[in-house]
Amino acid sequence: MHNSKISIKQLPWLVLFTFLTVMGNASQIVNFTLTATAGLRVRFLNLSGWFQPVAMLVLAVIVGINSEYFLSQYRKITYYLSVIAFFIFYAVFSLILNISIVVGPATKAKLINLFGCFYQIDNPLFATFWLLLLAPVLLYFLNTRHQVHLKRALVSFGVLFSLIQLVLTFRQPQYLNYLNLIALLFTLAVSYYLTKYQVKLTRYQFILSICYEVLIVIRLLAAYYLAPLSWTGLFTMPKVTSAWLIIAIILLVLLSRKSIHSAVISHFSLLFSTVLAALTFGNQAGGISHDWWMQGVKYSDILTGSRGYFIGHLIWKLASVTLLIVVIETIRYLAAQDWSKLRWRSHWVQIAVSILIVPASFFILQASNFQFQLWSIAAYQDTTPVLLVLALNIILLEVFYWALLALINRYWIGNGIYGIFIIILAFANDQKMLNRFEPILPMDLQNIVILPELVKMIGTHLVIILIAVLIVIMIGLFWIQHKSKLGKIFTWKSRLSIILAGVATFTFWIFFLPSLNPKWEAGKSADISSNKLMAKINYAPDYIIDFQKHFRKNGEVLGFLSLVRVTTMDKPANYSEAKMTQLATKYQKLAKQINKQRAKTLSKQTVIYVLSESLANPERIPGVKLKQDPMPYINSLKKQDGGLLYSLGYGGGTANVEFETLTSLSMNNFSYSMTIPYVFLVPKLDFTPTAIQSYSTKNAIHPYTARTYSRSEAFKKFGFQDFYTRWYGTKTVKYDGALGRSEFTSDSSSFKDVLELLQEKKQSQFIQLSTMQNHMPYNQGTYDETYTGLTSDLTKDSEDKLGVYTQGLKYTDEAVKEFIGKVSKMKRHVTVVFFGDHLPGFYEWQNGNSSKISKYENILHQSDYFIYSNFKTKKVSRPVASANMFTPMMLEKTNSKVSPYYAMLTEIAKKTPANELGKYMDNSGKFISDKKLTKTQKEILRDYQLIQYDVTTGKKYLNKTNFYKMPK
Repeated sequence: MHNSKISIKQLPWLVLFTFLTVMGNASQIVNFTLTATAGLRVRFLNLSGWFQPVAMLVLAVIVGINSEYFLSQYRKITYYLSVIAFFIFYAVFSLILNISIVVGPATKAKLINLFGCFYQIDNPLFATFWLLLLAPVLLYFLNTRHQVHLKRALVSFGVLFSLIQLVLTFRQPQYLNYLNLIALLFTLAVSYYLTKYQVKLTRYQFILSICYEVLIVIRLLAAYYLAPLSWTGLFTMPKVTSAWLIIAIILLVLLSRKSIHSAVISHFSLLFSTVLAALTFGNQAGGISHDWWMQGVKYSDILTGSRGYFIGHLIWKLASVTLLIVVIETIRYLAAQDWSKLRWRSHWVQIAVSILIVPASFFILQASNFQFQLWSIAAYQDTTPVLLVLALNIILLEVFYWALLALINRYWIGNGIYGIFIIILAFANDQKMLNRFEPILPMDLQNIVILPELVKMIGTHLVIILIAVLIVIMIGLFWIQHKSKLGKIFTWKSRLSIILAGVATFTFWIFFLPSLNPKWEAGKSADISSNKLMAKINYAPDYIIDFQKHFRKNGEVLGFLSLVRVTTMDKPANYSEAKMTQLATKYQKLAKQINKQRAKTLSKQTVIYVLSESLANPERIPGVKLKQDPMPYINSLKKQDGGLLYSLGYGGGTANVEFETLTSLSMNNFSYSMTIPYVFLVPKLDFTPTAIQSYSTKNAIHPYTARTYSRSEAFKKFGFQDFYTRWYGTKTVKYDGALGRSEFTSDSSSFKDVLELLQEKKQSQFIQLSTMQNHMPYNQGTYDETYTGLTSDLTKDSEDKLGVYTQGLKYTDEAVKEFIGKVSKMKRHVTVVFFGDHLPGFYEWQNGNSSKISKYENILHQSDYFIYSNFKTKKVSRPVASANMFTPMMLEKTNSKVSPYYAMLTEIAKKTPANELGKYMDNSGKFISDKKLTKTQKEILRDYQLIQYDVTTGKKYLNKTNFYKMPK
């Protein structure tokens, strides 16, 4: 508050008071009722809880003895605003530290409690905040000519206050924090009065003071009237209450001797704000002291373990939090002096901004991985200590920050650009999480070319608001840059060195991070034991393909970097030319056996794959009730030849489901980092086995842009002759009509394009259609009608979206009925493989959403499929299938001959459970353990893995054979 310089002499005071306050906070959050055997340790930690209220009262003393400053602030509105700003600053910074450094759960209650010092009666900082705010007013009225009357009134008030406390202990204990505030103000007044006038207590005043102390003792006894009082009981008295006894004695002895407290006065400003910082950080309902203890220390170990273990953890926790607060507060204090005078060139201001902006940006990025719903983070926290991992995230973000500053070489503009980058990335992260439950990945940067299309999906109004905010930020930063007259901040040598160091650092970590390739056994984490450093700091990449979980546990920065270097597959055990020759022989024999019983070939048939965007019957979702089935016709076809698709996506993943369908290669076999094969794999391959290779005519239709996920390049590699899209395809769709006010082409229009191709080309052909009608967003008013007869226990927003989405399903069902009706009348043999790629990502329950998402994970990955032929075929159906099984199932249904590759896949479709995401799903739609796989199932799945490795990553031994060649 006061301007003063920091000297070495101040450090002992600063560290001492901060340490004592932190110790008090650390002990107050402990519940030792179940650890009665801990003895002395419990009493010690309970005793340490006295330090927080003592520190609060010492603050009141310091305010009183430094009254001149506060009296000078009586009429200054800036003082009162600065007090409010001070508490807001530490509330926000405490929250940042909770998530980014301490990784304590940021519950909604904690978030509210951080600002509760303004109004919450039971908030530990309530009394401290109002003490500061009211100090100038109280001291102004104390600074009158009526000192003698005030002297007697103050001491008498002390007695009255004690009586009130005594009564309220029994009647209204919830109001005791109001009394704490009164006690602090009373302490302030006594401190001011005794110091200013050097008053010596009269006998009358001394007797009243003794009565004051006696009444405090009576109150302590009353508070524990049900418990026997003993000397050891003193260690279990309420901290705030017992502190009044101590501080009353301290005030009478210490404050009457000015020489003793002169050092406190001279170092007031820094000490005062630092202890306040410690109190703010240590707010036991929401501060970092609580989370450092709760996250990193197991009380059961501390209280029952060795003495050395107890002392070591105690010293580490208390010292680390104390050091953190001292450093941050010292820098903040020095910067605040220059900031208030608009000294924008101040090095302390620059340091303060720099040390705050990076943890804050990391906090924002982490929060965006939860759609900024901070109160849900607690449900996602792991018990695994991840402090070192998250510290590494912040260090890497710091490296990026300084490299960017060096590149721009203008401090304030550089900070603005860094801030804007973080805001844009967090916004994109939030939107992708909202719609796909997946954070921004490195491959998403390639989608910058389709930015206009992405903006339409998100919503133009949100983007406009974001741009407006960013413009305001940049104008402000340019103004500060101009006012500061701060020119270049680095020489060219320093700039080059910092930039090169940044590039080298990120290059190192991209290649140093352990591979995220899966192990064979489903559900196991990637083996990082060979990387001892990452294993030691609890870096935990998961085999389960859950990017949200990976980024949550390991941090946004490490999560992103781990996916920059894409590895297709690890080399499986026993991979060799001899082994592949053995497999070729094995499945050539199987193909011959299968083909003896089949008479047809695909080259004389027409096959249409229809990927229906986001199609999945909501009736399966727990808590959702529909009065009528929105897709009765599709369900009738499912009963004949169809079932559920175990989709790897939820809210997204279309490209990968499409890839699996066309190639029959499984995402389950790829590395975790192989996020989009269309982007990272297909362009590198000269040959990819696909369902279309038997046809002379093959075309793809997608009534949107061809640029998404590099589809145009991938389809060209696959051998599609034309790619019909609305934008950037080889040809433009003829029918692009939409329903109502939807921006997407209707399914009815898309089917017209398919029928048009069937009319144009009478010969057999393959058509891949990926629709767009049911793509998000699902805004009210999209269609002229909205589905009615819907009840659920979803949130209001989710239910509103469900109504629009379900109406879209009705339109899809009608379009499919019309389309199949026309196909059924064709003389040529046509087979339609129809499937929904994934569920829409809007399902959110009103209560227990996080636990329900986990509980219903299998249901949230089940869409619908059917296989229809307009000629007599064999009934082929699986209750639950994965996308890589569609082609072998279609071949079986149409009685078509197979290649050795599809012979193997036929066995997989028949004999193994559906598998995605490192998990297996049985025919009832429930997850099963890999331990339930038979020896035969494991063997064929290992063969599959070897063959997929060979064709994508290995020596391509089978490419030189007829392994993939279909019979004509």
